[in-house]
Amino acid sequence: MRNDPAEQMNNPGQQPFPRPPAPPRQAPKKPNTRIVWLIGAGVVAVFITLAVAGNLMNDDETPAVATSEPSWPTMPDPTSAKLKPTAPPTTVSQMQRTATATPSPNLPAGLNPRCSKAPTDLVAAVNAGLKDRNHTIAHAVVLRGGDGFEYLGASIVDPAGLLIQLSDVWVRGRGEVYAASGGARNESTFERASKGLDVDLAGVDFVTADECARAWAKVSGY
Repeated sequence: MRNDPAEQMNNPGQQPFPRPPAPPRQAPKKPNTRIVWLIGAGVVAVFITLAVAGNLMNDDETPAVATSEPSWPTMPDPTSAKLKPTAPPTTVSQMQRTATATPSPNLPAGLNPRCSKAPTDLVAAVNAGLKDRNHTIAHAVVLRGGDGFEYLGASIVDPAGLLIQLSDVWVRGRGEVYAASGGARNESTFERASKGLDVDLAGVDFVTADECARAWAKVSGY
């Protein structure tokens, strides 16, 4: 006998077979939290291990950098070092003072014809005005300037013939002696010729007297 549902519906006297019950729905399986925790803990442990290893490597390298101190040169203690005195710079005047000779008493040939041997009274007047009484002027020449003044050129020496100043110039005018050149002003007490007599220190008279005195000093061995 066939159990055709269509026939059963056409034959109302017959009851249809009941349908088998549907199987119960199963709830989705929950994830295993233990496994998740274990995986997470493993990942964290790996990171911690890497961090610790990195710190250990840095710690191994740090002492090499920290302990390498720069080496500075040892400087002498200024309080204990003996300071050597520095020699003063050599000046022209100091070089001249090393020359020693005997001044020639005679006027050499070949000087400018305007120059002549200075008179004794003018030489004595200049000697009287020198700051050091042991010094005297040597190979003194004189010429009459265009302004009417007497220009005396001479060097300064000590009693042993040591040259103190080479070819300085003094001027006598209006009955007084004046110091014209720098050495004459430094080594004697006379007033400045440029102030008292308005003398031109670059003029021909000044230059000629200076050159004649210098030439005589060279003949004497200075």
